[in-house]
Amino acid sequence: MTLLVIILFSNYWLLLDKDPIDQSAFGSMFGASSALFSGLAFLGLIYTIFLQMKELSLQRDELKLTREELHKSAEAHQNALNYQQQQAKSLERAATINGYSALLDALKEKDKMCDFYKSKSNNYESDKAVIHNQIADLTEKLEAFIK
Repeated sequence: MTLLVIILFSNYWLLLDKDPIDQSAFGSMFGASSALFSGLAFLGLIYTIFLQMKELSLQRDELKLTREELHKSAEAHQNALNYQQQQAKSLERAATINGYSALLDALKEKDKMCDFYKSKSNNYESDKAVIHNQIADLTEKLEAFIK
């Protein structure tokens, strides 16, 4: 096709008469095809506009879906954060209870040691009373914390 057009354009002087009227008639012969191609080009332009409108509509729909997914993702992250905060509070509470339990165990061990050294201690009764008061206070604090 391209070769045919090149051959026609390069040899069109041979096909034409030198008479200007004949040359004018020859040029007018292509006027209708020029209008036809202009119309086809305009239809192509309108078609591309419709294609772009359709593509933009699809992009809007895709953006809407993306926004919805991002919203769901944000909610999931918020739920995970809330769960982690609750877990951290539970772990802190468990650590505090374990600390109180360790202190109670240490005081009970101190009470046993006081009984062991009873014969060597001059103030056994006062030491024993102090330890029992500490155990009672700590037990009371632990029960208040648990409630």
